[in-house]
Amino acid sequence: MPSVSGSLKYVTLRAAAVSEVLVRAPEVRAEAGGVITSSADRVPVTGGSVSFTVSPGPAVLTLVEAGRPVETIPILVGSSASQSLQQVVSAAKVADDATQREIEKLAAQAVELVDAAVKNAKRAQDGATRAEAAAGNAQRSEASSASSASGARSSATSASSSAVKAATSEQNAAKSATSAKEDADKVASTLDNTFWQGDRLAVNGMISPPLTGPKGAPGEVSESQMDAAIAAAIVALAPTGLKLVLAAPDDKTAERADTAIRAKGYGAVVVVPTTGNWWG
Repeated sequence: MPSVSGSLKYVTLRAAAVSEVLVRAPEVRAEAGGVITSSADRVPVTGGSVSFTVSPGPAVLTLVEAGRPVETIPILVGSSASQSLQQVVSAAKVADDATQREIEKLAAQAVELVDAAVKNAKRAQDGATRAEAAAGNAQRSEASSASSASGARSSATSASSSAVKAATSEQNAAKSATSAKEDADKVASTLDNTFWQGDRLAVNGMISPPLTGPKGAPGEVSESQMDAAIAAAIVALAPTGLKLVLAAPDDKTAERADTAIRAKGYGAVVVVPTTGNWWG
């Protein structure tokens, strides 16, 4: 098992007045057919120097002065048999920086995804607005077409009615002319001054009104037909309550990623595939 040793100093390089350190795992983990608990083990400090054996992996040192814990230091222990306190503290710092960079990368990707979703929703909304306007125009065109068709039908009906009336008038005028001609023949032998002037009859100096009316032209019935199409395309968007699903290598990274993303005002679900834990 690795052994870690080193000195604890103030910034003035004097030995720190630390009486002991509490060494613990940051969380429970399985190892060597059992588990390593997160409870702390006490290690005495002599003359500012400390030495202890510890399982490889992350751990936490808590410095105790005058019976009170004063500072907590994360460490990362490698597999070498002997390691200095400086090495394990530096290793933890490097790992923490790498984790922070990964979180920042995940956060940047999340922001890009959200921005893209907002742009897509805006384009969808614009498309829906244009589709609604097109549908309105189509409805108005259809109504105008129906009105024009109705007017054409009314005109055709009116023309047909006029033609019928004209034909009836023509027939009546013909009947009147025939009757007048018969009466004229009866008195032709005695009335020398009875004669026709066009369609007017002159009898003893009296001229009748026109006995035939003008012949009306039959109306033409025209039919118009217009097809109206309505195009409507409505797309959703609204991306309200958008949730991002991200994967993290471990619980610590997942928790930090969740915190960083929420700090920017976005929601997320961060999952650790190896443990099944999730945040959000």
